[in-house]
This record gives sequence, C-alpha cells and structure tokens, in this order.
Amino acid sequence: MPYRWVVGIFPCASMIERWDFMIVQVHRLALLSLLGGLLASCKALSVIPPEGVDRLSMTVTLDIEISGVGKDSIALEGSVTVHRSGPSGPDGRLMKGEMVGAIFHGRSALFGDVYATQSPMASSPCTYRYVGPGQYHGYLEIQGWFWLPLSNLLVRTEAPVKVEGVAAAIPPVGQKAETMTRDIPLLDIHKPQSPPIGTLSRATGEIHAVIHMNGE
Repeated sequence: MPYRWVVGIFPCASMIERWDFMIVQVHRLALLSLLGGLLASCKALSVIPPEGVDRLSMTVTLDIEISGVGKDSIALEGSVTVHRSGPSGPDGRLMKGEMVGAIFHGRSALFGDVYATQSPMASSPCTYRYVGPGQYHGYLEIQGWFWLPLSNLLVRTEAPVKVEGVAAAIPPVGQKAETMTRDIPLLDIHKPQSPPIGTLSRATGEIHAVIHMNGE
C-alpha cells in the first residue's frame, strides 16, 4: 500500500493529539459552567434560609386619634408569628411568607388598655429580598384590629397597613420598620356602614428576638 494513501486515511499523531486536547478543553469548560451554576445556586440558598415558622417578640408604637376622645402615642409589646418560604424567585434571593398570628398590649393615659392584632379575615403577606451582605429588604401588609375596652371600641384600619424596613438577617431580629402611608382611617367594626371614627397616623416597630417554644 502506498505510503501517501495510508497517511490520507490515518491522521498523523500530532493531529490526533490536537483533537484530544480540544475535546478535553470542551469537557472542561462544560464542567466549569456546571460547577458555576451549582455554586450560584448554593450561594442563593445560603442567603435565604429554608422554609420555617418564626415567632418573634417585638414592640410597636402607634399614633392613634379617635374622634371625640383625643390623640395619643401608644407603646405596645407582644409577638408575631410568621410562616416563611424557602428561597424563591428566579435568582433564589426572595423569601415570601405570611404573618399568621399577632398579639400586642399597651396602656395609654388617654385610651387606657389598648390591644392590637391582625384581621382574622384578611391575609398578611410579607416578602424579604436579599440585596447584599447583611441587607434584606422587608415588606409587610397587615390590616390591624384594635380593642379599646375603656371606650368600648373595636376598630380596624380601613385598608391594609403597608410596613417596610431593612433586616440584617432572616429571622429579622433587630429590624426596625415603619408604615409607608400616613393617616389611615379607622372604622368601628360594630358599625361597618358608619364613616371613620379616627385615624392611625403612624406606626413603627422593632423586632427583638426569636421566641423559642418548648422542645426547640
């Protein structure tokens, strides 16, 4: 068999080595791309904790005015319970949840005892988005109910109260939050057709700690 004809069928060793090198490089790039995607996913998972339920102690300050009674700033203490999702969103840096319980109590020189909770007939959704190291932008909507026994009043906010703040971690211990809207009308629950009887002009809050249940 002529030498040239054999060479035409079987590539020389240097060409085979070149092809092997190229194949190895392609496989290496594919592996690096896969690892990069896995690392990005792991990083996203690390900034948003897995699904869970947090019970958090906190204080709330309300500026309330009731027609015919007056206006006062009231400090209340209590807790909220939040059911939160794990990582969600296309980048895994979003946490969605819902406040499933809230109870607060304080005393006003003007109104006497004041109790606050969330509406049992409306959802209270919340979201947290990771925006950078030690920064989670939080947003909550809650329709507040307030009981003032001294005035024999049970009132609610006319619309959900929108609250936002920035937390350093999840659970958001240490977070301070404030209402985004002002002068929210208050309605008498026992007189749903009546005009507003007052306003919630401002609300602020601060989360202090996670409350651990027995056995946790």
